[in-house]
Amino acid sequence: MVACHRPRLRQGVKSAARYWRRTLSVAIRRGSGAFMMLSPMSAEQRVAALLLDLSDRWQARGYCVSEFVLKVTGSEIGSHLGLEPETVNRVLQGMHKRGIIDAYASEIHILDLPSLILL
Repeated sequence: MVACHRPRLRQGVKSAARYWRRTLSVAIRRGSGAFMMLSPMSAEQRVAALLLDLSDRWQARGYCVSEFVLKVTGSEIGSHLGLEPETVNRVLQGMHKRGIIDAYASEIHILDLPSLILL
């Protein structure tokens, strides 16, 4: 596995959590525009799009594209994507079983970026 430049997890967790909550809140407040854009997508495609967007945002900040801390709840992700929290969890578990991601607590590791892109 390639070594990634990432912030110290303990040091950056609180600021990352604030950042992602603020980012998701802004997206949710945008209203129907975001939901209209996502509506024709399957649940798996919505979650994949979110993970790819987060990966791109980490890369833009100079951090690793394949490892990041996701300090939001399944309910918050579900609200943002128009999905039930259980659906979000089921999709993440399915991606894990297929070897696309590895998720432990709030850490996400993208193991197979090409497969994630193809979803």
